[in-house]
Amino acid sequence: MILFEPVGDSALKAQVRVSASPERIYRAWTDPAEFVLWFRGSSDGRLEIHNFDCREGGSYDVTIVNGKGDRFNLVGTYLTLSPGKRIVMTWAWVTGEPIENPMRVTVDLEPHPTGCMLTLVHERFGSSEERNMHHEGWAPCLQNLVDLVSPA
Repeated sequence: MILFEPVGDSALKAQVRVSASPERIYRAWTDPAEFVLWFRGSSDGRLEIHNFDCREGGSYDVTIVNGKGDRFNLVGTYLTLSPGKRIVMTWAWVTGEPIENPMRVTVDLEPHPTGCMLTLVHERFGSSEERNMHHEGWAPCLQNLVDLVSPA
């Protein structure tokens, strides 16, 4: 079960226990061949990777395509990569306007007796409505991740 908790209007926290090691989950976040399998939103969505330079200071550029064919281009920079422990990256939707204050996503991976506790904090939303829309996007993505890395 994925637990979501708003943190004021400007942040969203998600926690989920996963039956996989922190190292396994970290690989699903940092290997483009695995990232494309779960970071697609709904089951009928898909992800196009344009750039995936997963190193501190490296950037990513992906497009989420939903089942209706709507396209959402997302870019960011990897700020912190601690294998099996933490990922911090910026997050910005490409809208044609200059990106002045990108959002930030922090993923912490803590060993747990049954695998790993994943805690995700997505912050710097402009409003509670924007935060809630991202909750709707993170829910299927995180479930896809759990399904991918959990033993059968």
